[in-house]
Amino acid sequence: MAKREEFEDSTWDEVAFINRYALFMGYISMAIRGLGFLILTWTTVVLLGGFVSMLQKNDFWCLTFITLVQTAGIFDVYMNEKLSYIANSAIGAAAGFFYGVLGNYNNTSTVLEIVLVIARFLLAVIAVVVQTLVMVMLLCPLAATYMFGLLISMGLSIWRLVKHDYGSNSVTEANLKPAMDTLYFLALLQGVLFCYRFLFALTKKGLANVVISNHEDLEDREVVLTYLRETRIGCEKDPSFARGRNLITHAVDLIGSKSHDDFVSGVKMLYTAMCLGEKKLKKARVEGTKEEILSLWNEIIGQNMMMKSEIISASSSSVLQRLLQTLDPRGSFDREMRNQGATIVAHLALVIHLEQFPGAIQYICNLIDSFEEYRLIEPYHRHRLVRKYDTDWNAQASRLPSPGNDASNLREAYEKLVLTGFCILRKLATHKNNCRIMSETQGLLPRIMAPLTSDIIHQYKGCAWSSRAVEESLKVILLLVAAPGKTGVKLRREISRNKEAIGTMERIINCKRCYAKHQRRAMGILTELHMDNQENRAAFIKMLVDIFADDNKDRPIRNLAGEALAKLSIQDGSNTSIILQVNGDVVGSLTKILLLDDAENKTCRIKAAEILEHMCIHHTQDDESLGKLKKAMTDTMPKVLGQILHCGLIQDETHALAEQNQVELLEKEADIENQCDHPQDNAEHESKVESEVEMDMEVDELDNEEDEEFHTPLLSLCVTVCDIFISADEDLSCRFGAVDAISLPRKLKDMVAENSTPTVPCLRMMKLTCKMVISMMKHRGSYQKEDLDNLMKALSSASKSMSFLDRSMVFASGDHGAGTTMKPIKSLRSLVKEAKKKVATYEPEIIDPFTSTDG
Repeated sequence: MAKREEFEDSTWDEVAFINRYALFMGYISMAIRGLGFLILTWTTVVLLGGFVSMLQKNDFWCLTFITLVQTAGIFDVYMNEKLSYIANSAIGAAAGFFYGVLGNYNNTSTVLEIVLVIARFLLAVIAVVVQTLVMVMLLCPLAATYMFGLLISMGLSIWRLVKHDYGSNSVTEANLKPAMDTLYFLALLQGVLFCYRFLFALTKKGLANVVISNHEDLEDREVVLTYLRETRIGCEKDPSFARGRNLITHAVDLIGSKSHDDFVSGVKMLYTAMCLGEKKLKKARVEGTKEEILSLWNEIIGQNMMMKSEIISASSSSVLQRLLQTLDPRGSFDREMRNQGATIVAHLALVIHLEQFPGAIQYICNLIDSFEEYRLIEPYHRHRLVRKYDTDWNAQASRLPSPGNDASNLREAYEKLVLTGFCILRKLATHKNNCRIMSETQGLLPRIMAPLTSDIIHQYKGCAWSSRAVEESLKVILLLVAAPGKTGVKLRREISRNKEAIGTMERIINCKRCYAKHQRRAMGILTELHMDNQENRAAFIKMLVDIFADDNKDRPIRNLAGEALAKLSIQDGSNTSIILQVNGDVVGSLTKILLLDDAENKTCRIKAAEILEHMCIHHTQDDESLGKLKKAMTDTMPKVLGQILHCGLIQDETHALAEQNQVELLEKEADIENQCDHPQDNAEHESKVESEVEMDMEVDELDNEEDEEFHTPLLSLCVTVCDIFISADEDLSCRFGAVDAISLPRKLKDMVAENSTPTVPCLRMMKLTCKMVISMMKHRGSYQKEDLDNLMKALSSASKSMSFLDRSMVFASGDHGAGTTMKPIKSLRSLVKEAKKKVATYEPEIIDPFTSTDG
C-alpha cells in the first residue's frame, strides 16, 4: 500500500486512548505468547527430554498438561473467539443429523405415512440427544481447556511450588530442582499476565465512552468497539499496526477491501467518525470553553483533510467510486447505507470531478426524489415488486411495509437525504466542468428547480423543511447561472424558460415573511438571468429601482436591490438608460440616498454611488436625462467630497471633542486609582477595564475598515464626475463649494496618512487619490505648491509600503467575467509617477490671502 500522508492526529481520542490501549494489549499478548513458546521448549527439551525418567508422577502429569495447553494454542490471540465457531459447528452438526434422519415429511396422506414420520421424528430426537451427549463429553473438556487452560496451569504451578517436593531424584540430580522451579515460575507468570489482560480488557467500554460524546448512543459505541477490537487484534500480531491508524484511515482500508461486509462496516465507521466530531462540537458549544471549541474545530478540519487525502488520492480512486455506488437507488444497499454514503460524499463533493466517475451524477440526481420512491430503497423490496408486478410495480408501493422504520423516522431520513443531495450538487457546481456535465444530465435541472417550480415555500408556510429545500435549491441555481462560457449561457436560457420558478423568486423578493438569505439568492439569480436575457429586463429593473428608492422597505432588501442595480449598470449603457427612464426623478432618489448621514445606511449609499458612477460612464446620449444627471452630479460632488474629507467637523468642535475625551480619560484614571483602596476588587476591575479597552480597539479597527470600504466608491464617483462632467478650462476649485480648494491638498494628504495600511481598500483609495490629483492638475485651480508636494510625498511613501500588494493586483480581473482577457490595471506606482509629473509642471496662481477661506 502507498505511504500515507501524515497528519497530526495524536490528540484525537481514538489515537490518544484506543490506539495506546491496543498497543499495550498487543505487548501483553506478545509476552504471553513468548512465555508459551519458552514453556513449551523448556518442558519438551529440558524436562521431558532430559529428566523424564526422574520425574514424579504428579510432576509428570502437571508437565504433560502444561505442555498440551501450550500446544493447543491457548496462548494465541484470544482463543475464546474460536469457541463461537465450535458452538456454531456443533449446532449445525446436530441440525444436519436431525433432518438427515427425519427425511422428507411432506407426504402424509395416509395413516401409515404419518406413523412412519412420527417414528422417524422420535428416532431423530433420540439420535440428536445421544450425539449431543457425546459432543458435550468431548467438547466441554476442550472448551474448558481453551477457556481456563492457562488458569489451570497457573494453579498447578502454585501447588507444585508450594509443595516443592520433586522426589529423591531432585537431591541427586543437581539441575532437576532449579529446572522444575523455572518451569513453574514461567507458567505462573504466564497465568498472571493472562489474568491481567482479561481484567484490563473489561475497560474497553469505558474507553469507548471517552471517544463518543453521548454514552447512550449504542450504535456509535458499537462502531468504536469494533475499531478497538480490530486494532487490538492487529497490534497483537504486529505492534506497528497502530501507527497512522485512526477511525478514518481504518474505515478507508475497510471500504477498499474486496469483502462486502468490510465495505459496509467501513462506510458505517467513516460516517460515525464524521458525526462524532460534530456531536462533540455541538456539546462543547453549550458546556465547553473557547479553547475546547477551538481544539474540536481543529480536529474536525484535520479529519476532513485526512478523509479527502485518503479517498481522493489516485491510489484510492476505487474507494470513491464504491462510495458513489452506495447512492444508487437500484443498488444492493439499504436506506441506512445510502444515507450514510450520501453524507460522506457531501463532505468530499468539493474535490470530486464528475468526468472521472461516469454515471455518478445520475446516482446523485436520484437523491432528490419522492418519498414514495425512497420507501423502496430496500433492494429486496424493489426486486420483489418488480418480479411480481413487472411494469406496474410502482402502483403497488403503498402496500409495501417498512419493517424497522416508523413513519416519523422514515420521513426524517428522507428529508435529510434530499437536503444532502442538494448539498452535493451545490459543491459540485463550483467547478465549471461539473456544471457542464450537470447541464447535459437529463432531468437534473428540473429536479433542482422543483421546490421553486411548485412554490412550496409559500404553499406550505411555516414548514421548516420546505424553507430549507428552497434555500438549497436557490444555492445550486445561483452557482449554475454564474457558470462561465457556453455552459452558463445554456443553463441561464433553460432556467429562464421556467416561468413558474421565475415567478416564485419574484414573490420571494417581495414577500415580507421570506428570509433575507432567500431574497438575496433569488435577487442574485434574477440579476444573472437578466444580464443575458433582454426580455422583461426593463420590468425587472423598475422593480429593483422601486425597492431601492422606497424608504419604507426593509434595509436588507434595499441593499440587495442596490447590489443588483449596480451589477446591471456596470454591464453596458442600455441598462443605465433603463434606470434613468424608470421614473422622473431616479437621479434625485439616488443622490438623496447618497447624501444620507446615517451609519446604518452605508451599504445603500455605497450602491447608490456605484450606480451613479456607472450612469456617468455609460450614459452618453445627449438627452434630457444626461442634463439632469450632469447637474445633479456637479452639485452633489462637493458635498460627497466634504463627507470623505470630514469637512463638516469644524475646528472648534474638534477641539471641544478632544477636551471631552481628555476629561473622560482622566476620570477613568482617577477611578482606577480609587480602586487601590479595595485590593480585593482590583483584579476584577482591571480585567473589566482591559476588556472594555480591547472592545473599544476592536470597534475602532472595524470602523476604520468600514470607512475605507465606504469612502472608496464615494471618492471614485468624485473622480469620475470631475473627469466627465467638468471641462478642462473650468475652475475646479469653484466647484468644491464647502470644500476649501486651497486646503484640499492638505486634507487629501491627511486622508492618505490615515489610510496607508497595505490592504486592498486602502490601495484603491490611494489610486483614486492619485487620479483626483491628476484631475485637479488638468483643471484650472489655485493650490499651494508646498501642499501638493507634501501630498505627493505621502503618496510616494504609501506606494512603497504597498508595493508588494500593488504588484499582486496585476492578476486581479476587473471584467467581472464578461470577457476572455483581463483589463489592464494601472499600478499605484505608475499613477504616483503620472501625478508627480503633473504637479511638477503646475504653477500656482497668485492668491489674495484676504479672499482665501483659510483666512
